[in-house]
Amino acid sequence: MDTDKLNRWISLGANLGVLIGIIILAVEIRQNTMTTRAQMIQSRAETAIVLAAESFNSEFIPDIWAKIRLGEELSVQETFRFNTWLRATLRNQDNNLQQYNQGLLGDHMPRAVKSAVIGVIINNPVGREYWELRKRRYSDEFADFVDATIAEHESEK
Repeated sequence: MDTDKLNRWISLGANLGVLIGIIILAVEIRQNTMTTRAQMIQSRAETAIVLAAESFNSEFIPDIWAKIRLGEELSVQETFRFNTWLRATLRNQDNNLQQYNQGLLGDHMPRAVKSAVIGVIINNPVGREYWELRKRRYSDEFADFVDATIAEHESEK
């Protein structure tokens, strides 16, 4: 076998090795992406569970919600507590929307965020006041999404 032929076989083998390595790398990246998405979904679920548990186990939040629904005036302390709870809730929704906009979450996310916005801002005068005073503290995308949701809801009335 001459040297030229041997070099061609070695080059072919090396090129095949590189190709196989690239394919294996692509498969590993895909698996890593799927694992990361699964971890993000799990993290979102855990965050939602924690927020719900803290809300309903709180000695304050359920009573504050009841007062809001009955149209009763909140004390300064209750307003502070509710605004703090609302800030955490909206930050979570802002984060969800940001992840969705980056293609990291499923198609249901805008509907879920919209549902949260309707519950804590649109159907809640304290939430609406909070939003109007503090919406600049959130991402532009989230603020636009909330404002569009409010406008859509008001046009349906």
